[in-house]
Amino acid sequence: MIPGILAIDIGTSSCKAAVFSLKGDMLALGKGRYSLLFPKEGYAEQKPDEIYQGVCEAVCHLERQGIELSEIQAISFSAQIAAQCLVDSRGKAVTNLISWMDMRAWDEALEFTQKFSKEETEYLTGVDMVVTPAYSIAKLRWLHNHERGLLEMAARFVQIKDYVIYHLTGCWVSDAASLKGLVHAETGKAVPEIMTFIGESPELLPKVKKPYEIAGYLKKGVRGFEQLPAGIPVIVGWNDMNAAFLGMGALTGSCIGMDLTGTSEHLGCVTLRKRIEQKAYEGLNRVPFLDGREVFYGVTSSGGQAVEWFVKDMLGEPDVKAYFERLFERPKGLPLAEEQGPIFLPYLEGERNPWNNRDARGVFFGLNRSHRQPELALSVLEGVCFALRTIYDRLPQLPEKVVISGGASFNEVWNQMKADVMNVPFVRLETSEAGCTGAAILAIAALHPKKTVEELAGGLFRPAKVYWPDQKRHLIYEKKYQSFLRLYHNLEPLFGKQQCHNEEEL
Repeated sequence: MIPGILAIDIGTSSCKAAVFSLKGDMLALGKGRYSLLFPKEGYAEQKPDEIYQGVCEAVCHLERQGIELSEIQAISFSAQIAAQCLVDSRGKAVTNLISWMDMRAWDEALEFTQKFSKEETEYLTGVDMVVTPAYSIAKLRWLHNHERGLLEMAARFVQIKDYVIYHLTGCWVSDAASLKGLVHAETGKAVPEIMTFIGESPELLPKVKKPYEIAGYLKKGVRGFEQLPAGIPVIVGWNDMNAAFLGMGALTGSCIGMDLTGTSEHLGCVTLRKRIEQKAYEGLNRVPFLDGREVFYGVTSSGGQAVEWFVKDMLGEPDVKAYFERLFERPKGLPLAEEQGPIFLPYLEGERNPWNNRDARGVFFGLNRSHRQPELALSVLEGVCFALRTIYDRLPQLPEKVVISGGASFNEVWNQMKADVMNVPFVRLETSEAGCTGAAILAIAALHPKKTVEELAGGLFRPAKVYWPDQKRHLIYEKKYQSFLRLYHNLEPLFGKQQCHNEEEL
């Protein structure tokens, strides 16, 4: 088959470049990696040029696989958001990318929530969101308060997707979902009241287009893209969650559950838009989607990074996937859903939804001398499941099934555990590259405007396996989940105190 679409998914620590036919079949996949920097406590940054190099590396891997890049007809993107940098008029980064993991803007986030109620925020922006230091509003306000000199040098405040698109096309373009909070979700126009709060001009923001519109056209001889034909359209693309949800079949039903695994983990549901009171989903976010639908979701900071911490940092194992494959290949297997097993609070770096608690920390509770590495590994998986359950319980409408994708969807035991904990079927797709799939759907829609995004997305929904909940295990997990909640709430008053170094404060 002749290649048609180059879909690039820019994640937190790696990126993927996939080639799709115009029928939506993935033909090849390339990968690139880059680093996270932690220059100070609470800071998390990345170098934009290093990420761009990672994108080039992923594209280069495709060429090594024999893919005819000269046959590519369009480029599209999915990318992490809440990760921004300042750039000058030539597109050169003035600052590092401030990651979604960065916590420096807590005071600015608190200042915003004290000034704007949730109702007012939703009215102004078109989204109902829990503003944390990860959000663009808090970060740009922090830059205004602490880096005024850098702001004077800057021409734009951009996401990493915008940065890459600019270097491909010379155009500063983004989408409304990626600029959530700074622009209105429906109109794409900058929100005057919020820009006044930040203290900066709307001119800092890139132009806003729909995710399936053309941002610009590939310039000739762009580094890393020399083999692609100049002049092909570059599609605006979408933020990683929305693009992945699109690729996971979000438009195939009236209420579809979504679990996007990764460094963090997004859990939510895509429903037909209707009137729902805010108290029905307290602690979660609500954003518009496509075709009269909206998304209710939460993000746990305790997904893949908690598992990687245990496997790589604590055990010194280089490969998370290989470790769990070995662990679960034992002749007798591991006992699942042990009511008396250890409980793990996975909040290693605080938590976003639903608690919005920067002071929350990780805990192993209930250890005894019989516990060994396998039991602790199992409790880590359970702990992340319970953190997700705190989000799931707050969805205003519980879905009939939850579609799962992302790097951790390879883990059969973990998929089954999620189904048992949530007591709902989990559906794994044929591919774990939902972000690339969603980006490809947007590009195909741009090339074929007579076909709707919904029609294209429905044709690419390809389930591979269903994990049905086991009622016996669910009852055991239900008791353990209640213990998990009691443990968190009982420790909650102590989390902040552990940060104190003055004994009198303790």
